[in-house]
Amino acid sequence: KDIADQEAQLVEVVQERVHQLSLPTLHAKLLNGPSLAFLSKRMEEQSCGKSLRDLSLHFDYHVDIHDRMLGPIVFVTPDYGTWSSTKEAGIMVDQLSQVFSGFGEDVYVIAPYYQFESRLETPFQGQSSILHSFNVNVQIIDTLVEVRVFEGVANGVHAILLQSSHIASPLPAASDVRTTAEWTSTLAKAALEVLAHKQLSPSVIITNDWRTSLVSAYAKAGYGGPDFESVTYLHIDESLE
Repeated sequence: KDIADQEAQLVEVVQERVHQLSLPTLHAKLLNGPSLAFLSKRMEEQSCGKSLRDLSLHFDYHVDIHDRMLGPIVFVTPDYGTWSSTKEAGIMVDQLSQVFSGFGEDVYVIAPYYQFESRLETPFQGQSSILHSFNVNVQIIDTLVEVRVFEGVANGVHAILLQSSHIASPLPAASDVRTTAEWTSTLAKAALEVLAHKQLSPSVIITNDWRTSLVSAYAKAGYGGPDFESVTYLHIDESLE
């Protein structure tokens, strides 16, 4: 805990120095595990009884960190800010994706566009528009389902919203088995189809909520092709304790 507290304090100090020096690329490095190890090592080597604030002035800021960027980060979520839902989980994804984008990462959010929430092809957070881009088709049980794909950019994040009768409204937790299977399969398969269509190879796919849990399962089973085999999958479930 003491080491973690020291690292957190050091990161805060260096972030302040980076801001003063206007070096956002180094700012991005602070998110990565190797960067914390790097800073800890420098702390051990250079401390000599100095305070962390004094120590921060001795760092070499001329470090090439572009090879430490994660690459495309994709969020798949049933709730996205105020556009798919107003739930706290959706707001969390909205804010978290903006944080990663602010650190220079290439960030995408894939979510349903619930028909009762907002009209399509209208201003998106006052910055751009959500416009129809292309369609994908996914096989769901015994039905070929067409999914319309809308795209836009807001706060540096690529928003990809999916419109389909199968995911036209949020999935209640108490839904019957068939409805749950159709809803979760449509979102998962459509998300992977969209990434394949865009020839986008994410380094990380972060799924939020149990309704997106089939994304990694389908990808690991080979759905969408071999490009998803090397992806790192992370799952967020705020209901777990």
